[in-house]
Amino acid sequence: MTALAFLQFRYYNFSGQSPAFFRMLFIRVNARLPNIAASSGSVRQKKLLMFNRVEKTLTDTIETMKILFIIYAISGGGAERAAVRLMNRLAEEHEVTACLLHPRGWKNREEYPLSGKVKVTELLHADTRLPGTRCNWLLRLSRLKKEGAFDVSISFLEEGNFLNAVTKHIGSAKEIISIRNLTSEKNRHSSADGLLRTMKKRLDRRADYVVCVSEDVAEDQIRHFGIPQEKIRVIRNWVDAEEVRMQADRRAEDPDYAKFREKTPFVYVNCGRLNVQKGQRHLIRAFRKLHREHPDTGLLILGSGPDEKGIRAEAERYGRDESILLPGRKANPFRYMKEADVFVLSSLYEGFSNSVLEAMALGLPVIADDCAGVRECLTPERAAGESADDILYGEYGIVTPLLTGDPEPGPELTWEEDCLYRAMKAMYERTELRQRYRERGPERVRDFTEEKIMKQWTELLKETR
Repeated sequence: MTALAFLQFRYYNFSGQSPAFFRMLFIRVNARLPNIAASSGSVRQKKLLMFNRVEKTLTDTIETMKILFIIYAISGGGAERAAVRLMNRLAEEHEVTACLLHPRGWKNREEYPLSGKVKVTELLHADTRLPGTRCNWLLRLSRLKKEGAFDVSISFLEEGNFLNAVTKHIGSAKEIISIRNLTSEKNRHSSADGLLRTMKKRLDRRADYVVCVSEDVAEDQIRHFGIPQEKIRVIRNWVDAEEVRMQADRRAEDPDYAKFREKTPFVYVNCGRLNVQKGQRHLIRAFRKLHREHPDTGLLILGSGPDEKGIRAEAERYGRDESILLPGRKANPFRYMKEADVFVLSSLYEGFSNSVLEAMALGLPVIADDCAGVRECLTPERAAGESADDILYGEYGIVTPLLTGDPEPGPELTWEEDCLYRAMKAMYERTELRQRYRERGPERVRDFTEEKIMKQWTELLKETR
């Protein structure tokens, strides 16, 4: 059978074929292009017409892909929420499987609702702390990849990225790992074993694509981990501004919060996991100095986590302070954020802060220290990699120098804490400054819509074909 007759035959018999088949066929067609160009007259026109018809049919036919998501659990934070949104959106057009490493990895189904179109599979059904857990993960994930015949595997967070990279050559799926944090800073604050870090560094380079959640994260991966620039794609999180505003309008009785608001007419709010990374102890120290000057101010810290005891101890260091409220984690933090006057981010490191965008969607003026992704939201005129050496009054919010390390034991503020205090003071005293950021915040959020971010993911998936 001639090549042209082969294509004619296959052109009318595409139904039921796998995406891998189409990729193979398209490669073979491309290989015939020099012969087509060497033909003359009507023969060449006929061959080119057939090639164009095959190309169009292939493009249309492989729209639906089999996509595997690998993540430790669907609960706990912004990265997990971003993964759920992406899975739900892709499941509208593709076959999506969510592979959870934790045996009870999807407990809070109301807060993290997965589409019914997403197939959920748990790799283990026992305690993940047991010896041999990672070996079991590898064996079962390898089997899943081989039997599932996935076109793409996308992983989130460290455990998922590690396993995705280790099993790269199992099956034919293209690997995409998603980096959600500034890894060099996270490692500096982590007690992780050096050998594991070295292994991870080498494994990440094996991925076909590395999706970074901000330009700062991308630069960190290139500079400190040797990821080739051509493999990197920067795709940020999106914020559903309408959903955030809708949830913010839902009210619920909260007597402790109501009592707190009676005594604190002007409130700063922080929302995040209570751990060293989020830097709430630095925030409390800066706020305490401001509160001595302006007693009508209050600080609301929403969240729970491993450092909750230490943060509460910092808040009560000089006696019980009713101007600081830590009500724990709230399923709907937006109703509290909406009623606050200023949002403050105090993280030691981030990848890209979802809470900053959510605050801006609610029209909250934002102060954030200079962790990764912040300048891209608040001061886009500043290049990635630059650092704030003083307070930056950006187009969409205030950026202060990056907070570092554990708070000092004494009452004196560090220079970075003092910068945060001065920014908080400026927001309190300058009504026109707050109003300007209230108006500009929602405008900036329009640059991070689902439509724009999904377009980037769609383009990346097309690259994998």
